[in-house]
Amino acid sequence: MEPVERVARASGHWIARIDGRAATDKAALLALVAGALRFPGYFGGNLDALDECLRDLGDYFPAPGYLVLIEHAGEACPGQRSDFEAVVEALNEAGRYWREQRPPKPFRVVVLG
Repeated sequence: MEPVERVARASGHWIARIDGRAATDKAALLALVAGALRFPGYFGGNLDALDECLRDLGDYFPAPGYLVLIEHAGEACPGQRSDFEAVVEALNEAGRYWREQRPPKPFRVVVLG
């Protein structure tokens, strides 16, 4: 992953690292995402709030782009894989949203392990 990180850093992108081993359930995963992307204190800790904060990201945490790295993803949300997949889908949807903005802003999600 080093080359991807190097390119992202050189472009001034924020790199949000999330350790899937710490995501014991959906609430923990949402808290990890919120911390990594510096969500405001009013983050509601649910998928609707995640979507809202991801769309407003440029307002309260501006960066030229964002790279979300979810490491040890296979260990995230044990027994609740659909919760993990829902959060990843929300992150990917944010990437689609930011690509459609003018100017477009890179928002990439990389799921590892």
